[in-house]
Amino acid sequence: MEKVKTIYSMAEAAEAGSFLVGGKGYNLGRLTRYSFPVPKGFILSTRAYSLFLEENNLQQSLDKVIEKLSQNNLEDELIEQELAVIREKIQQGILPEHIHNELSQVLINLDLAEIPLAIRSSASMEDSRSASFAGIHESFLNVTGLSSPVLK
Repeated sequence: MEKVKTIYSMAEAAEAGSFLVGGKGYNLGRLTRYSFPVPKGFILSTRAYSLFLEENNLQQSLDKVIEKLSQNNLEDELIEQELAVIREKIQQGILPEHIHNELSQVLINLDLAEIPLAIRSSASMEDSRSASFAGIHESFLNVTGLSSPVLK
């Protein structure tokens, strides 16, 4: 079985493309490629997210709600309740062990394991030509190590 790459270095991000690392990750990779100063870091890919959904049996529930969604019912109380349930399940989900291990190793290799970091959640198609998701993703500041409550 081929190992699925879930974490990309900044340098690799430019080659991986925005579908796997998101627009911000891709652009950070491009900046790195051209020797602009970019802080040490890495990108957790869209594949990691898919594996997380699979590990926690969330993909089917998510797909069912997505099928029901339209511009006309985004504020429908039943849809909001279903989305809240999925959000809660995602927040309580467990990161697959191999991704957790890879994250640990990357943090150690980059000497970032005990340094406060910023984590930016994003979407692979965020702020594209056809969509904008301003304000719906979160950033977390001063996250230290994998034992941080943000990562549990």
